[in-house]
Amino acid sequence: YRVQGTGAGVQLGAPSISAGADGQRLTLIGASDANALTIPAHGTVASSNVYLGPSGDITLAKGDAIELMYDAVKGMWVWIR
Repeated sequence: YRVQGTGAGVQLGAPSISAGADGQRLTLIGASDANALTIPAHGTVASSNVYLGPSGDITLAKGDAIELMYDAVKGMWVWIR
């Protein structure tokens, strides 16, 4: 999916992304530099369901991409590196 904010940068709320099926993969690609999208890491925003490891928040500007996989045991999307 191509993602961007509207009129300015934006941060996903919590839960960040709807729950998926165990093993489901999701690739997000930034579509704008001016309207970049920030994905909050688990623990950064209450109830965030995205685990980015020790990296902290991730911001997707135009052309940046992140691949996530849903882990039903953890109940969250996990960054695949």
